Amino acid sequence: MHSRLGVFLSPLHDPTTDPHLALRRDVALVKHLDELNFDECWFGEHHSLGWPLSGAPETLIAACAAVTSQIRLASGVVTVPFHHPFHIATRAIALDHLTRGRYILGVGPGATPMDAEMLGIAMADLKPRLNEALPAIMELINGDDYVSLETSWFELHDAKM
Repeated sequence: MHSRLGVFLSPLHDPTTDPHLALRRDVALVKHLDELNFDECWFGEHHSLGWPLSGAPETLIAACAAVTSQIRLASGVVTVPFHHPFHIATRAIALDHLTRGRYILGVGPGATPMDAEMLGIAMADLKPRLNEALPAIMELINGDDYVSLETSWFELHDAKM
């Protein structure tokens, strides 16, 4: 029997640690987890908490993809209301290729009030924005149709991957 093993890699690091060293340690840790046959590693996204080194977990996932072979690498989560859906889909497709099919796109509305406030987005708008964007993201990644959509916060005009 094989128990599934996973880890969440927080983007938060001790602010007194050298950022270059902290990020290199993160990549080395994920490489070691791959060697230990962990199934998944999830990478967090935060922006305003004072010590996040990776506001774009996709960059860390790409670095880890280069030094691993079997562990699935996941965004945990892409805060959808902070990113245009087209960009989310584009990055997900690129990571799917870079990881050789090991990328998991995790999405969510965001839960850190300081992140939303810093970007001028009301907390009450986060979940509605996720709900508006998710069908477009899914169609862009998995579908064959062109996507045209106007919502309260983004537009797509004949978009296709």
